[in-house]
Amino acid sequence: MFPKWIICLILLTLAACTPSRQPEPTSAAATTRLPATPTLAAPLVTPTTEPGPPSPEPLRPTPTDMPLFPPPVEAYSLLLQTYITLPAAAPPLPPIWQPDNSQWGAYVLAAADALNYTQANPELFQAHIRTWGPLSSPDTPAPLTWIYPADLDNDGVTELLVRVPQLINDCNVSPCQPRLICDFGFCPGMVILFELVGDLYVPEHIFTGDDFQGFWLDNPELFHLGDLTGDGQNELILTQQFCGAHTCSLVLLVGRWDGQTWHNLVGQTSLGQSSTNITLEDREGNGTVEILLTGGTVGSVGGGLQRVHTLVFALDNGRYELIETIPAPDPHPYYLMMDAYYALQANDLNQAEQLAQQVLAIPTAEMMGFYWMDEWGAVRIPSYAAIELMMVYALRGDQAAIQSLLPTLAQYDTLGNPYVAAALLFADTYNQTGNAAAACQAMATVMQATPEQAQFFEWMGYNTETIPLDAMCPLG
Repeated sequence: MFPKWIICLILLTLAACTPSRQPEPTSAAATTRLPATPTLAAPLVTPTTEPGPPSPEPLRPTPTDMPLFPPPVEAYSLLLQTYITLPAAAPPLPPIWQPDNSQWGAYVLAAADALNYTQANPELFQAHIRTWGPLSSPDTPAPLTWIYPADLDNDGVTELLVRVPQLINDCNVSPCQPRLICDFGFCPGMVILFELVGDLYVPEHIFTGDDFQGFWLDNPELFHLGDLTGDGQNELILTQQFCGAHTCSLVLLVGRWDGQTWHNLVGQTSLGQSSTNITLEDREGNGTVEILLTGGTVGSVGGGLQRVHTLVFALDNGRYELIETIPAPDPHPYYLMMDAYYALQANDLNQAEQLAQQVLAIPTAEMMGFYWMDEWGAVRIPSYAAIELMMVYALRGDQAAIQSLLPTLAQYDTLGNPYVAAALLFADTYNQTGNAAAACQAMATVMQATPEQAQFFEWMGYNTETIPLDAMCPLG
């Protein structure tokens, strides 16, 4: 039998030489989540238990295409089994985690030992993992481990997805001692895919986060397994949860395991959002599933005025790309003004007219009663709404309607409000040129000349929806 360190070195060498890279669609508005910790044990010999139907549902990292262990071909599967055997006694404590290849490789093999020793029984597996060290926060409700059996590559053989916690050397106590990191808002876990080779489970892939996290995911859970792409093959969604003092955010890893390689399906934009709910929906009825994230608000006061919005991710050239952002309707004058802006961008003149008129119908005194409204906003928001109405009338060629709005601007000409001068310039430019786009661009130059005065509130939160200064004209 080879010494253990030689086996680890051979495994890592094989992994480095491996070529890299890479349920039925749910109905509309269906949000599903697979159980994170099954109660049924996965037998050691060829499992027959298949995952049950999904149960109803009660930021930043991007997955990579990197098979960290080669597929179990005959050339080395026997070598793996030489080391990964069903231990006669409890496996020893794994190495204390260090971010280098030798340590994470040994850590994965230690997890394989534990999995085979407990015969993949979830309760026994967790009980054994807890012998590795105490929890950093024993009272945390976050799950420490989970095992999920599933046929990921559609070959009729059940693989295992297994989560193990991060183990560190805690030197805040004397002497230093190993601890399992799992705390409120931070519970890193390594998610390993195991294939059945002979009678034993062999590690094939580790799901990775960004460069900072490396091989650890934060609070990883299995959300969905099924056909997302309409090709009859299973795709997998893993979630990570990052929590700060006031807000938690989810980031999704989406892809497919073909038995040898993990194929990443996340595109250029990270699939994530704060305070979100996930919905899987075939919106086009074409057999491919869109991923909708609805939320986006933060809990800190510094976030400012906010509203919920939905991010729509759809398949584009084999990857999930952000194709649409849908803000939720909101009666706040600021959002009525914002939605009128979006309607103008979409050339929906009737909708833009209706929304802008709703803003102008609110008396100034009532404006101050809305959440987060200040004196700046109470004069700037209706001034820009008046400009939006002018845009509608200019696109319709209604010069008289534009002129009729000018007297209403006087009540807003205070607190250094630049939108009054911008509205007057819009009206004058349109009167001279008859060109709505030219008038719109002239209006925008006033805003760009006084950026410190152009923001709608005296103080803007970091998560407040805004109109970019270089996009003040929505007419292109």
